[in-house]
Amino acid sequence: MRLGTLILLLALASPAPGAPSDAPAVRDLRNIQGTWVLVAEQWNGKKSSRADLQKDGKYYIHFVIARDKITRKESGKVRDQSSFVLGPGQNPKTIDLVALPRRPKAGSVPGIYFLEGDTLKICLASEGKPRPVRFRAKAGSEHKLFVLKRKKL
Repeated sequence: MRLGTLILLLALASPAPGAPSDAPAVRDLRNIQGTWVLVAEQWNGKKSSRADLQKDGKYYIHFVIARDKITRKESGKVRDQSSFVLGPGQNPKTIDLVALPRRPKAGSVPGIYFLEGDTLKICLASEGKPRPVRFRAKAGSEHKLFVLKRKKL
């Protein structure tokens, strides 16, 4: 690896100058990193069954969060990827996703998140719709609610 590339990677991985390492944005970004298993899902009032989320008795949909990217995998195969920005200073905390590769005229998908220990909840609106204010995906809302558990190594 060239020295210039290494310096760039280290600079990108570092918090902004003057940002304390325990600032909410830095702390949440650090704590959200890793592989997460989808254990519950609801879209527009319809809950996914355990059979929908498992194959051979094991949860097979994983979300891999690395830096500012979320990659959704099913049975180890990449299905899609998004970049994201966290807004931990809001109540509830916000997350905005943009599908990768970026499509012309594509907007961000607004959402909210809750991170506690090894549980991550994300509630997303449909693209172009208002941000959810509660962790619900009632019929007619066009919201999608994910409940994820950190994968144990």
